Amino acid sequence: ILVLSLILFSELAFAKRTKWVKGGIYEGEIKWNNKLKVILPPGKYELVERYSWSSYGIEVKSVDLANLKGKLINSYIFISELGSWTYQSQVRQILYEIMYMDKYDGCYPRGEYTIVKVRKKGAFSNCLIVRHIETRKELYYRDDPQDIHMNIIKLWIEKKNIEIPPVLLCSVSYFMAPSVIENLLSMEFCINPELNGASKTKFNTEETSEYHPANINQYPDKKKYMEEWIKLSAQRHKLFEKGLGAKEHHKLDLSEYGVGEIIEETKTTNITSGSSMSDE
Repeated sequence: ILVLSLILFSELAFAKRTKWVKGGIYEGEIKWNNKLKVILPPGKYELVERYSWSSYGIEVKSVDLANLKGKLINSYIFISELGSWTYQSQVRQILYEIMYMDKYDGCYPRGEYTIVKVRKKGAFSNCLIVRHIETRKELYYRDDPQDIHMNIIKLWIEKKNIEIPPVLLCSVSYFMAPSVIENLLSMEFCINPELNGASKTKFNTEETSEYHPANINQYPDKKKYMEEWIKLSAQRHKLFEKGLGAKEHHKLDLSEYGVGEIIEETKTTNITSGSSMSDE
């Protein structure tokens, strides 16, 4: 009876999680684990890739989801988890170096980042980054030559003859706190601004983009659009914290972006022309 009860309990716990099938279509709510659930923006999302690897007690898993409008990428979501049940202290050090000492990207101010908000102490880290990216650069000539993750996405794009936008707006949330969850969880949302209410992109490189912090004040419409994207990103990060059960001393103060504590889970939406996130 005890064995059967344990099997049943484990099956029920597993059933709560979303089952990932490559090429599968997902919409509404997805459940990453027993704590974290994500409300997808409106639309159908295809699972581009499901990745899982483990060795010597270290485990990495991730999913890539894409929403299309015709053959154009409309939005993109990447969720990942990395940790260890045996070499926790060593892995935490590696994760710290990835997040704060990587010379290509990380939770520290960089010229191309619009905002970086960080709270960390000891093994605890909470981070939100909002930025624009040059899509072709990310796919074909990334700064980090050892980053091969995008090779999978490139194959999917080429196989399906997908059209890529020149620029994506992205937000990345990171969280790791041993008192809440042992592993590092990250969640990235990206949108094609041209398909979500923004005016046409004029400049296609990372440095010349209208969304670059050094250029954005010259383009009031893009600045207003980015401000709305920051608000939406901040709201999603608050839901991220709430879903993981972050304690008060773990949370980021995002009140400057017009987002307070999330009392109830709300359905986040894409930015649309004539309708700001605050209106929604």
